[in-house]
Amino acid sequence: MTDRLYYHDSFLYDFDAEVRSVLESPRAAVILDRTAFYPTSGGQIHDTGSIASAEDAGAKVRVTEVVDTEDGHVVHYLEAPLKDIKPGSRVRGEIDGFPHVSHGGCSTPRFL
Repeated sequence: MTDRLYYHDSFLYDFDAEVRSVLESPRAAVILDRTAFYPTSGGQIHDTGSIASAEDAGAKVRVTEVVDTEDGHVVHYLEAPLKDIKPGSRVRGEIDGFPHVSHGGCSTPRFL
């Protein structure tokens, strides 16, 4: 199960995590032990941003979609595979700030 950091701090825009699983087909994706990326849920769209190897921060890859799995993991779909990343690798996630704040702030008023 992925630890969802946004439950504790909705203004968290960067975080460190460990890769639990790497998916290559049909699209490049990673499952992390923890995340601040909010997945598509309850009418709110997912966060966007990037993930980079903790050892090579210059090799950032865009996160294009974030989804929940039935078993409680969060899948981060990537624009391209992360180079030399495998389970156990350390990564750094960065969330695009403006969509994160604007989408989250709109969620509750939509239901009123």
